[in-house]
Amino acid sequence: MFGFVRRFLRRNTKPIEHNVAYRWKRNLSLAYGFLAWNAFGFVCYQIYNGKADWAKHHGVETDNSRPAVQFSRMFGMEHAKVYSFSGLSLKDTYEVDNTKIFDHIDENDLVTEVKVEQENNVSLNE
Repeated sequence: MFGFVRRFLRRNTKPIEHNVAYRWKRNLSLAYGFLAWNAFGFVCYQIYNGKADWAKHHGVETDNSRPAVQFSRMFGMEHAKVYSFSGLSLKDTYEVDNTKIFDHIDENDLVTEVKVEQENNVSLNE
């Protein structure tokens, strides 16, 4: 698939001796092994210290609700009806109500923020 790359490299570089190539391969594999072992040790150390859940450790709120609820919030939908299927049969239906979340947001503020972002993007692109 990338034969043109191989041809280009062979045409524009000189061959490497086998013992030099073997030495480089050995040294790079040792360096890779060392870095991988240290990364594994770091992960084990973090788990041991109770920092395995990085979001909780750094104070990021995690939302354990259903994916449909998360998507309705992301798309700004106040009301949504969710249909859940298993194969070709309907498994579950439920309503999602996000009015409490969007009550404090004013649409004019959102439009103003979008206009400001668009103006900033235009000035950066010029």
